[in-house]
Amino acid sequence: MKPCLWIALAIMLLPLPALAQDVAALIQAADAGDAKAQTKVAGLYTTGKGVPRDYQLAFEYYTRAAEAGDPGGLNGLAIAYGIGRGVAQDRATAFKYYRLAAEAGSQAATYNLGLSYEYGRGVAQDYVKAVDFYTRAASLNHPAAQNMLGRLYQHGQGVPQDVERAKSLFKQSAHNGYAAAYFNLGLMFRDGLDGVPINLDDANAFFEQAVKLGYSQAASFIVKAPAAISPAARDFLPVTGENAAPQPAFNPTGAKVPSGPRLALVIANGAYEPNMTALKNPVNDGRLMATALVKAGFKVSDHYNLTVIQMKDALATFADAIRNAGPNATALFFYAGHGAASEGINYLIPVGQPIKNLTGLQTYGQSADAILALLDSAKPTTTIVILDACRNVPFSGSRGEEGGLAQMNARNGSIIAYSTAPGKTAEDGDGDDSPYATALAEMIRQSDEPIEIVFRRVRAKVIGETQNQQTPWESTSLLSDFSFHAH
Repeated sequence: MKPCLWIALAIMLLPLPALAQDVAALIQAADAGDAKAQTKVAGLYTTGKGVPRDYQLAFEYYTRAAEAGDPGGLNGLAIAYGIGRGVAQDRATAFKYYRLAAEAGSQAATYNLGLSYEYGRGVAQDYVKAVDFYTRAASLNHPAAQNMLGRLYQHGQGVPQDVERAKSLFKQSAHNGYAAAYFNLGLMFRDGLDGVPINLDDANAFFEQAVKLGYSQAASFIVKAPAAISPAARDFLPVTGENAAPQPAFNPTGAKVPSGPRLALVIANGAYEPNMTALKNPVNDGRLMATALVKAGFKVSDHYNLTVIQMKDALATFADAIRNAGPNATALFFYAGHGAASEGINYLIPVGQPIKNLTGLQTYGQSADAILALLDSAKPTTTIVILDACRNVPFSGSRGEEGGLAQMNARNGSIIAYSTAPGKTAEDGDGDDSPYATALAEMIRQSDEPIEIVFRRVRAKVIGETQNQQTPWESTSLLSDFSFHAH
């Protein structure tokens, strides 16, 4: 007798509450050949609801349901192959099952085909086909598809850019209770980068609704208003709300930066064993970024798996190079690896040290604030700091135990970009590179837009790639325009 049958029989012999009885009945029906019950049982084993979480058993039930032609089973099996849950990851096989599921009537699979084409998962990237499948799913009132289709209209990918159409799709998705759509609306009204008049009241309302629906990252994007505003100051502030007058599109920066030397320091640490968990992607991310930055005209110094002393030496050498570069220099620092926060200070963690507590973190970790101060002392015109350092760290007492870095405020003339929102963790990625580094390198290679818009597009890509689990974030006080590719 199969193990799952023994589980069902054992459950049924006990006096069970209603939920357990329902689970037992579902398992019994699934083992009797009911395909829809097989799909439901697979979902229970995937989530651990009512049964111990078991991805292998979930995969087996999805396979049986798929063999019977159940649309949900086909889509569930595709997801299992797509993310490697209960089976080795195989995105080409996932794509095959998504197609079968969509043909069998699965709205979710139709949406997943859109994702596959947008991000090139198991098939060549094709924004036009992504739009096609998102449109099909959106017409069936699938909220995630409405949201993703809105993003493509917003950025003009696969379709001509149409911001009004994007807003309409976001609103449809939001009305269907999709938190990420509220977040996207909040960004539109907060940043005003697509010709949408800035309205911070509306932006905050959208962010707050996203938080209520479980999109906790949106809390970091709420614009904090002053505690009290004097009548004199109020005369200088724009009117918001229903009576607001149309406002000009937000110009994120000032005058163009004259062409000057571009210098970049890339540090990527992943070989942390045996002191803490090794990371497989930072070195690949560092190389990916170094290549993209060279093509964008940077003189790049890249280093991998650095100890404490090596990190200090690399930073000091970089600061000296900025000082010697002459006027109008741009300095970019990219870090990938473990990071943690303690008492509001972020630390980048070198390899080779047994950091097991806060004392070790504060002694051997490299303060991100100190790095910013060092770069400022070299007086570049523009400073760009990119931290893909929000993965969990394996010791107690630091913010890394909860996940993520603390928020830092950008100094004048600088922008700080985080791979995820403050206090949240970032994905190391299923492939050779992290979702953030992949999206950022792609945008650096392709875009000649202002850096604020580049990071916004990176945010949209990472949100989609991670299924709303990771939201990149920036703090900026740039005084001049900067683009990775000058016109």
